[in-house]
Amino acid sequence: MTTLDEAVARAEADRGLAVVSTLRADNTIQASLINAGLAGRPGPAAAAAAQGVHRLRWHP
Repeated sequence: MTTLDEAVARAEADRGLAVVSTLRADNTIQASLINAGLAGRPGPAAAAAAQGVHRLRWHP
């Protein structure tokens, strides 16, 4: 499994671009090119990966 640091390094090397894949109900895979990066969280929690997944919940 990729660590958060490895994922950030890979995204930075590709100008913040990444691919996210989801499994549809009919067992096909949808892959989308997204902008990805590191987002700081307020408070004592560590940083988290952030990605744009516009409409993914409603239109997988």
